[in-house]
Amino acid sequence: MRFFRRLLLFVALLMVAWAAAPPPSAASVDGPIARDLWSYDHTVGDLMVGFRRDAAFGANSGISNSFDRYLSSFGVRSASPAIGDGRTFVLHFDTADDLSSRREQLLNDPNIAFVEPNYLLTVYSGPTGPVVPNDENYKQQWGPTKVGADQTWNTLTTGGPIVIAMLDTGVSPTHPDLKDQLRPGFDFIGNDPNPSDDNGHGTFTAGIVAAAGNNGIGVAGMTWGARVMPVKILDQDGRGPVSAFSQGIRYAVDQGAQIINVSAGIPVPSQAMEAAVAYAIGKGRIVVAASGNQADGVQNYPAAYPNVIAVSASTKEDRIADFSSYGSFVWVAAPGKDIVSTYFKEGDTYAQLNGTSASTPYVSGTIALMLSQRGDLTIKAIREILKATAVDIDAVGFDPKAGYGRLDTLHSVIIATNPAPTLTGAVVVPASGKDTDAFLLTATGFEPNEPITAWIAAPDGSYRYFSTIRTPQAYASATGEIRLSLSTNEALLEGKQTVVAYGEKSKRVASAAFEVKQTINTKAFERVTSIVNTDAKVYFAETGHILSNAFLRYWQANGGLAIFGFPISEEFTEISKIDNKPYAVQYFERNRFEFHPENAGTDYEVLLGLLGNDLTKGRKFDTALAPFESTTSRAYFPETKHSLSSEFLQYWRENGGLAVFGYPISEPFQEVNKDNGKVYLVQYFERNRFELHPENSYPYNVLLGRLGVEIARDQGYLIR
Repeated sequence: MRFFRRLLLFVALLMVAWAAAPPPSAASVDGPIARDLWSYDHTVGDLMVGFRRDAAFGANSGISNSFDRYLSSFGVRSASPAIGDGRTFVLHFDTADDLSSRREQLLNDPNIAFVEPNYLLTVYSGPTGPVVPNDENYKQQWGPTKVGADQTWNTLTTGGPIVIAMLDTGVSPTHPDLKDQLRPGFDFIGNDPNPSDDNGHGTFTAGIVAAAGNNGIGVAGMTWGARVMPVKILDQDGRGPVSAFSQGIRYAVDQGAQIINVSAGIPVPSQAMEAAVAYAIGKGRIVVAASGNQADGVQNYPAAYPNVIAVSASTKEDRIADFSSYGSFVWVAAPGKDIVSTYFKEGDTYAQLNGTSASTPYVSGTIALMLSQRGDLTIKAIREILKATAVDIDAVGFDPKAGYGRLDTLHSVIIATNPAPTLTGAVVVPASGKDTDAFLLTATGFEPNEPITAWIAAPDGSYRYFSTIRTPQAYASATGEIRLSLSTNEALLEGKQTVVAYGEKSKRVASAAFEVKQTINTKAFERVTSIVNTDAKVYFAETGHILSNAFLRYWQANGGLAIFGFPISEEFTEISKIDNKPYAVQYFERNRFEFHPENAGTDYEVLLGLLGNDLTKGRKFDTALAPFESTTSRAYFPETKHSLSSEFLQYWRENGGLAVFGYPISEPFQEVNKDNGKVYLVQYFERNRFELHPENSYPYNVLLGRLGVEIARDQGYLIR
């Protein structure tokens, strides 16, 4: 059998990449995930398999030198790369084979990280009316006006040549509203370079994004200058395997797509899918995905993966559509009911559909407009701008149905443009103060009575936003002066802030800087209202706090409750004592997590606080005695000149070692426990303190210090 000869060479060449990029793991928290592993639709005779980053291919490993023979031993008939990352593949078995048994056999191999069915994605839209006649249909498009796209076209931009990959059923190459916007793409269903649409769905979503505007026919897309890259991952029935999705998203990234629109999904997590999404995010691409069309609280994927912008559906009346899927993963809502767009059904035409499939390209189109104004926008900046400008609908504040609110294209593009000041003399009073102070922006030179959009750019990359929609005083006076209170529902962060005011008629711009001095943020340590647990967010009733996304994944993967304890705060921003930069942090009983967006998608996106160092600052510990070398029963660390032995060494080795606890910074010594007043043998490490409890049997004879609580108390976050 010779089906894997070429692939074996590919595997060998990518061994280094495996070591640098471990496969993501699915969340293990109970939540509303749909059905069981095999109950959701999947391809017959296929399994998706991912090898561990440290998988060894050679004579001394469980995988033989011939990858063909290795796969044959599991009954594999053929195989193909699933993503192109060198470690994720689709294995093809006889259609009569018992895939459940094969999966168990594969999982017994230590080289394999995951094995899962090749799930079938489905589209998220459906017809609600007859095909619309092929004539001027813009008057039937309520969505662009609702989100302010029409004002954006009139005053700012109609869009530039931003490349948007539509992972869908393909796009009709002959549609008069789309043919001039298309770039070459690929069909991962038929495995050929002709991604023509044989369903209609892909042509529909592409039209919402980029149908030619102001051309006298059909409809107008959100961005008239964008280029659509059709990537066909769904068949004529609107269904397609995860393997096609994974190949498609990597193709889109490698071919230069800046935005990836996915109006389809599955209600179960797939590690192969997550790896493909992580590849795109790691390359700085923006992934926008539909939340789904079942209002049952079940999370859908890829929408629910970290850093994906998940979109729910709103109506003309600014309500959430009754079919729209919901959950804590939803970021914003966008028009998704009675939407008119391009279509293909036995020829090029137009149609009216419902669905979050329609909502998603509204957001993708808005992001394309933003990037056409400012091409260096990061994923974080885009997400924060969409969040800041979203119009609050449904429940007040963030809610799982609307996310942060309904899409506001006009103001998102204004903030993204980041216009340079044209007016002088703007000031903020006071120029420096606490976050609780009443900061006031004063500026002159605007057109009398014109509406003003204003925003604060915070040190962490987030925004605070003001407009006539939200703030009654966001108008210039009869003399062209503005006096704008900078109070917001979200506390201002510590550090230098820049506030920008933009006249929506005159396009005049005023800007001023002010500083928020350090304040004690105790609000993050207050108990919050309980939520329904999902695989992305978990509420801990014991302490009244929520753990989510990257912090949740790290907590689960590195020891959870036993190593870190319960969360004692929500996520909030704190200035690092190492580099004086702001980071999102969360405190736990035994540590502090710090999120580093520059390391997103790697093992180092979450870093642990050096709480042992912080708590012992100023204390001097005797160094280790000779010998200054490690033995079978004692480890010596020249980095800190300390040693580790006995029960402490065993615990350190078996529970994360250097990555979780850091180096020892003391030798064992007697110390009084601040919680119970008793004396214990302890040893400090960079990130924790070990405490010996001989009255307990292993593994509870070594307990970890509650350093997160101690540091929080020392900093005034918690009352002693």
